[in-house]
Amino acid sequence: MGLNTDGDAALAGWQLPQRDLNAVLDQTDGLWRTAAGAQVLLTGASGFIGAWLVETLLWANARLDLGLRLTIVARNVDRLRALRPLWSAHRNVTFFQADVVSDPLPAGPHDFVVHGAAETNVRLDNPAPGSMLMTSVIGTQRLLEACGHRRETRFLFLSSGAVYGRQPAELECLAETDLIAPDCERVQLAYGHGKRAAEVLLNCQAAAQWIHGVSARCFAFSGPFLPLDSGFAAGNFVADALAGRAITIQGDGTPLRSYLYGLDMATWLWHLLFRGRSGAVYNVGSPHAVSIAELAARVRTASGDAHAPNIQVLTPPTPGRPPERYIPDVQRAMNELDLQITVDLDEGLRRMFAWHRDYALNGQKL
Repeated sequence: MGLNTDGDAALAGWQLPQRDLNAVLDQTDGLWRTAAGAQVLLTGASGFIGAWLVETLLWANARLDLGLRLTIVARNVDRLRALRPLWSAHRNVTFFQADVVSDPLPAGPHDFVVHGAAETNVRLDNPAPGSMLMTSVIGTQRLLEACGHRRETRFLFLSSGAVYGRQPAELECLAETDLIAPDCERVQLAYGHGKRAAEVLLNCQAAAQWIHGVSARCFAFSGPFLPLDSGFAAGNFVADALAGRAITIQGDGTPLRSYLYGLDMATWLWHLLFRGRSGAVYNVGSPHAVSIAELAARVRTASGDAHAPNIQVLTPPTPGRPPERYIPDVQRAMNELDLQITVDLDEGLRRMFAWHRDYALNGQKL
């Protein structure tokens, strides 16, 4: 099976930069070649992670002439088509309208399933805690049932670092073996509880050898497709810089976070789907901590504007209070699957700015 330079791969208008698409393909080439002709089911395509996975899968499918068939399940297919109009141009893509919690789901068999549909905890419309919980739990259970106890199916659940709850101040990073969880009395943490319960459901099926199931605990990311108007600090800061206004930090700027660029995120997730241990959970993120204030400064520098607006911090820090942390330990993924980080934070931010400006200059919808 050789490299195909005709057909879908020749279409103009890929939404991700071809440099990034090719880099992911270079690091996953051998995986895809084992999956020629496979049926892939994916939920959560409208989000940041889902968009990267769809684009990189379609790129691999076209460049390697794999004959993969992709079914994208979405609650509102018309909205998704409008958001990502170029996906409809690919002949092996099927859109299936369904709510994973309540509607009939596509009949199998499915060779690969990536389940990312969720009511996220960073949306600005504040979904009800119960809705966040049940979307993860019931949606995952129904998708597992749709797989029909088929051991050959490889199922990747897109979980979250929220399953750990608040990171203790004395803990430098969060490892998969850390026995901590969200506080059950705080219903606003229902998102993390839902993700944790869904992991358990998947692992029950994996333990019974009814499916090959892997969970990816996703942390914070940067890159194209990251929303600029939601609860993501990197996206909000880039939006401020692009608009020429002060980069505004809503808090005191002391919390510590880390950011993995979308190229590496997608590469890691495909390796987890194809090569991860059944029943295992893996952190997916960067171990390199930066404060929110430092992130704002790096965004300002990455903008490339010598006259970029200043940074505005709305809340003064509390003297003596240790900074809040949300940093993953990613040694399990790196050691078991030989994964690495290829794009650092500063380069990722520069690529993010370049992507947004390219789309703006060409008048294309993001």
